Amino acid sequence: MDLIGDEDLADSIIFRNPDRIWQRLREQRILRTSSGQVMVGRYDDCVRVLTDAATFGQPRYPGGANLASADPPLHTRLRKIIAPALSPKVIGAFRSQVRALSQALLEPVISAGEGDMVAFMAAPLPPRVIHALVGLTAAESKAWFDQRTDAVAVAFGAPGLTVGQVDHLGTLFAAAAESHASETAFFAKMIETRDPRGEDIVSLLLRAEAEGTLAQAEVVETLIVLLEGGENTTVNLLGTLVFLLCQHPEQLDAVRADQSLISPAINEALRFLPVNQIIRRRVRRDVELADERLQENDVVVCAVAAANRDDVIFAEPNTFDIHRPNAHRHLSFGTGIHLCIGHALARLEATEALDCLLDRLPGMRLSPEHPVRFNERLNDRGPQSLPLVWDQPT
Repeated sequence: MDLIGDEDLADSIIFRNPDRIWQRLREQRILRTSSGQVMVGRYDDCVRVLTDAATFGQPRYPGGANLASADPPLHTRLRKIIAPALSPKVIGAFRSQVRALSQALLEPVISAGEGDMVAFMAAPLPPRVIHALVGLTAAESKAWFDQRTDAVAVAFGAPGLTVGQVDHLGTLFAAAAESHASETAFFAKMIETRDPRGEDIVSLLLRAEAEGTLAQAEVVETLIVLLEGGENTTVNLLGTLVFLLCQHPEQLDAVRADQSLISPAINEALRFLPVNQIIRRRVRRDVELADERLQENDVVVCAVAAANRDDVIFAEPNTFDIHRPNAHRHLSFGTGIHLCIGHALARLEATEALDCLLDRLPGMRLSPEHPVRFNERLNDRGPQSLPLVWDQPT
């Protein structure tokens, strides 16, 4: 098995030239990093790792078990409890609220004719949506933000960190233990006085605790994961989607003319520039993968950004094309039992936000004067600033 140095996998290096790294990985099929992890980037190899939960489990986490870190049977139990609250049917009923929030965020900037889309839409919308769905009051939302630190940047890769240094979501608990303790204390205190008879996710979890199917610690960990995932991933998806469409004006015009193309555009954006470029798994038993023998406890890094551009699956994979017939086969939300539980919510937010942008900001396009700035992360990747201009209403 060939070796690739961690220095070649620094976030900043991959950010500047991702195609070179991912192409090498697809060509050689499997690589071992100098820190000992194994990387795969072909589509079929990634699907195998992500769907064979009996052989490839979640990495070991120093923090509490939750939806993002547990293997079956604990994962199965947790997901069974929370999944109904995040089903496409339930999320669909939330559409009008997401649209109202999107319109309210747009209203103050319409007359300006320009603005940073991350600041006025992508950053504030997802927290408001997930907080409403979970059931946080306005005061609780403010208290949550007041006590938070940017621990997610530590967990998912601050600029310059490498694949070997940023190990997995458990880094959130190891490298940002103080923040996690604060978040745990916040929710532990909040649920002490909450009425479990509501229709929100907090109430659902509290009823499960009262019935004995969840421990209080599991309630708290689930809430932390839902808020952090709901706040961060969708921010970057919204920014990336709008950026790519503005980079391809003819495709933006096609979506503006036929808004049934919004869903295919979201899928293609997820394929072309995934928010999370890698997903990790731990080998649970000795196994052969990509003609190499792996041992129990080896860490396998699935480069979904590479798999999403595997030309065996996707024709002309380096071309952004909202008309691509199989873009929905991307692996950006994972697959198998750990398919992102919030994917329907993320799609709904992206759909309603883009629909509102197209409806209220005529001639929306990239600013010719101010550059787009992306963060340089392997995961949680997206625009930090997305300056747009549009035609002012007459």
